[in-house]
Amino acid sequence: MKAIYILLFYVLSSASCLKAGDSISLYIFLLDDCPICIQYTSTINDLHNEYGSQVSFVGYFPNFSSKKSKIDTFKNKYNLDFPLYTDYYKTQAKKYNAQVTPEVILYNNTKNVIIYQGRIDNKFYKLGRRRNVVTEHNLKEAILNTLNNQPVEQPFVEPIGCFINYSDNFSTKTKNDKF
Repeated sequence: MKAIYILLFYVLSSASCLKAGDSISLYIFLLDDCPICIQYTSTINDLHNEYGSQVSFVGYFPNFSSKKSKIDTFKNKYNLDFPLYTDYYKTQAKKYNAQVTPEVILYNNTKNVIIYQGRIDNKFYKLGRRRNVVTEHNLKEAILNTLNNQPVEQPFVEPIGCFINYSDNFSTKTKNDKF
């Protein structure tokens, strides 16, 4: 099944060359108490500072425990300067088939196409295990290739992180849920 996803992402990304006026978004799935998400906040900030004028950054918290106050605390503590939303009922996580936090989706809104999905870089090679030196900057390369109208060589790279709980049985939206 993973091979089908990879093939689908490759076909879609190579057919999704950026054209003038295309709207590109980066959706970042986060969890306020996930140690891996916390480790990536400075990298996310660096990417936002560098590409935030060309790519719209949006963070989603796909769980019921991340209330607005906890998300605001996370945003302030780690100086995230882009919108962060609750995704209590995992509407956005399901839409993009996000499985872990942090997981990123680089998306062409104009063409409704996922350009890249997966990890930010190879800092973590499995849960609780990280490299001393990051050698692959998957998300940054995907952003650069997209902005330079080049195909993304690896449109899907398996993310490492805290699993999104899809079995919590919440099914009714509240006024605090943005979606």
